[in-house]
Amino acid sequence: MNRRSRSLTPKRWRTRGLLALVLGLLCFGAEARPEAVSLQARGDFYQSLRPYLEYLNDETAALTIDDVSQSEVGFAPVTTKYIDFGLTQGRIWLRFSLSNDTAEGGVWRLDLARQYMQELDIYLAREGEPPEIVFRHTDKDNFKQRPIASRYLATDIELAPLESVDVYIGYRSTTTTFLPVAIASLDAAANERATENTVNWLVNGALMAMIALAILMTPLIGWRTSAAFCLYIFGGTLYVFHADGYTFQYFFADRPGLNDPLNLSFMLLMPIFGLSFARILFDLKTIMPLFDKVLLGVIITAVVFSVLTVPMIKFDAFMVAGYWLLQIGVAVQVTIGVRVFRRGVVGATPYLIGACFVVASLVYAGAAHLVPGHFDLDATLDFGHVVLLIESLAFASAIVLRLLAVRKERDQALQAELAATQEKLSLSTALRKSQDDYNHARKVSDLRRVQLSSVSHDLQQPLASLRHALDRIGGADEQASEQMRAAFDYLESLACKEIKKDVPNATNENRLNNEVFPLRAVLDNVHEMFNDEAAAKKLSFRYKPSDTNVHTDAIALMRAVNNLVSNAIKHTDSGGVLLACRQRGDKLRRSGILAKA
Repeated sequence: MNRRSRSLTPKRWRTRGLLALVLGLLCFGAEARPEAVSLQARGDFYQSLRPYLEYLNDETAALTIDDVSQSEVGFAPVTTKYIDFGLTQGRIWLRFSLSNDTAEGGVWRLDLARQYMQELDIYLAREGEPPEIVFRHTDKDNFKQRPIASRYLATDIELAPLESVDVYIGYRSTTTTFLPVAIASLDAAANERATENTVNWLVNGALMAMIALAILMTPLIGWRTSAAFCLYIFGGTLYVFHADGYTFQYFFADRPGLNDPLNLSFMLLMPIFGLSFARILFDLKTIMPLFDKVLLGVIITAVVFSVLTVPMIKFDAFMVAGYWLLQIGVAVQVTIGVRVFRRGVVGATPYLIGACFVVASLVYAGAAHLVPGHFDLDATLDFGHVVLLIESLAFASAIVLRLLAVRKERDQALQAELAATQEKLSLSTALRKSQDDYNHARKVSDLRRVQLSSVSHDLQQPLASLRHALDRIGGADEQASEQMRAAFDYLESLACKEIKKDVPNATNENRLNNEVFPLRAVLDNVHEMFNDEAAAKKLSFRYKPSDTNVHTDAIALMRAVNNLVSNAIKHTDSGGVLLACRQRGDKLRRSGILAKA
């Protein structure tokens, strides 16, 4: 029995009893109360209390437990699918009955599945006794003050064999009146929470694994993209981690006043990091510079609001602006997805899909608040887990697609560079072959020119001899003689012209065609060729034949001897010229001419 019940005087009891009688008469004909919940002793017993509940909306928040327990006035069955009465400044009262139909006493856990409330009181009303408070909670309570160390509000109810009890729950909240209530055995309640924790930690673990993978992929995707992606996942994970009550349970159990401000602050991290990720991923500063400035303004505003939530949370206008800023951030995120999708930017499709899932979660949460009782508001948090995971996967897919696109472009660039290199190599090979062909042709041309020049040089002396012979013979036909002289002049001019074209750089390999032959074959011809010319200058032209065989180019040797003899006759005015050779070892020497024997 609580202190408030013990302090009531008999007069006040009579007053409240009269009030209850009058209100009861006014509500005569109302529906009967729902049946009591039959408690089970089995370990897997877990029962939602929604079908067994009645509610009372005390808009003035003036009614006490004595008021609501002494009268049937205002209580009505919950007709909606879920226990949610929308936003209200009043106090909500819930009433239901529990019945232990077992032959043994037991303890059952009343599980409220809410992390905290602004105010919440639970009363038990046993037959013939005034209501007794068994649990009291406010948003100022330390986590360690909870009778059950759980992130969800809960209390244990002990009932004797075949005992029945009425339970009253009075609560008030400025954020939501959604309150799922269930009764369960201690094992079933523990299993329910353990299962939920396992799922949450698996999802959070998957998100952390994605962060680790993004860090490992930093060399491939770049540190800016990797950091933005990791921060986005971390921000989303931090929000759901806090919304699930883990931060209050493990990190600031003695500072309950941080629950609401951190909830908004962590919520704003999602548009901050999400929009920053989009800026970097799609390089919006380059492709959409004007829109990027608007985007940057939204990010900076969200950062300011996120930092100021702790000192400014007490102002309703700040709270409303903060939640509207969240909606604006999501709208901008969708706009980015649409614009890059229309531009055909690689990775836009998965990014837009992820953004649409975020919109779907917000639409669901908005519908749950606008039409209270018809949507599972608790599912919005579960939906948030799933959406965060899907969006992270979508963003990761966008990164992978852009990475593949970059690699494809790089491969194409490498292929183009390889093709260009191959073409250059082909051109270089063709150019080198052309140069080689040109050099070969030039060598052949030079060789032919040298050969022609040699022939022309060799023709000069015979022509001169023929001319001298023609002069000695004279002739009866002077006109024929002149024609022959003109022909000789023409042949000599051609021979001289070809000699001038001789290529001085021609190698000996191009000039020589060595063979073994008797030296006399060359010297005899030279002697015969210049004998008349020497006689014409009244010079003696002596010749000592040699039977030696030599290994050299016959034409080249004859040309050399011709030049020597021709020069000797030309530059000798009196005396004579001797044509002879001397052997020195395996060589023959004559005026600097060497011929291998």
